[in-house]
Formats: sequence, C-alpha cells, structure tokens
Amino acid sequence: MNRKLIEAIDFARSLGFQVSIDLLCNLPNQTAEEILADIQRAVALDVPHICVYNLVCYDGLGTEWAKDPETLIQLPSQEESRENMKQVFDELSRLGYQAVTLTDFQKKGSGEAGRYRYEEDIREPENVNWWGIGPGGISVLWDRHYAVKLENPRLSSRYIETMSTIDNNTGVSWEKSCVYAEIERKLYWLTRQIKGLSIDPEQYHRIFQRPLFDDFG
Repeated sequence: MNRKLIEAIDFARSLGFQVSIDLLCNLPNQTAEEILADIQRAVALDVPHICVYNLVCYDGLGTEWAKDPETLIQLPSQEESRENMKQVFDELSRLGYQAVTLTDFQKKGSGEAGRYRYEEDIREPENVNWWGIGPGGISVLWDRHYAVKLENPRLSSRYIETMSTIDNNTGVSWEKSCVYAEIERKLYWLTRQIKGLSIDPEQYHRIFQRPLFDDFG
C-alpha cells in the first residue's frame, strides 16, 4: 500500500473529513484478478465510501487516450467489462459494502459517514439545483415547467477573464446555455434514476403529469 496515500487519508481523518476512494477499472490489459486486488486494497483502508468507474474509452471519443490505437486494442470487450463489473459488485458485497448507485458503494453500518448527499441529490433534479463552480463548471436549474443548463468556459484563462468582468450586479460566469425541451427534461430525470438503480413510475407521474410507460413504452 502506498505510504503517501495512507498518510493523506489519516491526515484527512484527523481534520474530521470523511474519506471516499475512486477507482477506475477495465483499463487496457487489466485482468479481473487485478481489478479485484485493487478493490481489496481499497477496502483494507476502511473507508466508508468507494466509487468504482468503468473506463470510458472508444474510437471517436475525442480524448487523448482514445486516440491511441494501441490503447483501444488492449481494452476488454463489452462482455468482459460487464462481467468484471459484476465481479466488482459481488466482491464489494462480500466485503461488507452495499451498492447505492451503479458506481457508488457504501460500507454497511457506516450510517451518515457512508452517505454522500450529492449522490442522493443528483437523483432529484426537481428538488435540487446544481451550480457548477470553476472552469467547465456545469449548472442545471429546474422549476416545475422548464430546465436550463449553463456551462462555464472550459479554459482556465477564459474563465478567469470572464470572472474578472463580473461585479456584484452584472455579468455571468457561463458562456453557453441550453433550455431543455420537455422530452430532454424527462430523459435527464430518467438517466439520473438509472444511476440510482431504480425508477419510480409514480414519482415520474407526479413530476410530469404523464404515465411513464405511455412516454417510454
């Protein structure tokens, strides 16, 4: 186990912070055994919250790592990736963690220490507005009848330039905005629910005044 990692976790705990660990899996040439070994090392740190993300990498994605043909060749197939993620779920369950979302696992019995409000709030856009801070920050604001997405400049230099023009009364931090059409608003809400492992048709009906299965049979 990396000594600096342990020191950082101990320091955060000494300040009263709860600690969460993020892991990437299905990396190029990574085996299922290596993935599970990483899971076991994370659990050994006794943190209340662990996130495990599948590497998003495919031809045409546009990121630097997706432009490398050797990297793409070394990635597991979709079938292998799904099987590896199933093993991640099973192993974390065996080691005392429960799935809160598709990617988030809370240590059983950790109570408030294992809860991360943003993971719960993100599934309730009808109740919680999201404000993005800093370069590339994304805000999503709702009311009963519409939703809007705002995006700050992605380049730090451009963001600093934009922020320098704002005073207490004028100016905005974002440079792009999009008002969701009704179908987009519904899809945004649904994708948030899928991350949380379930969809409540009655809640959908309360928000949109439409039966879920009439809109998405």
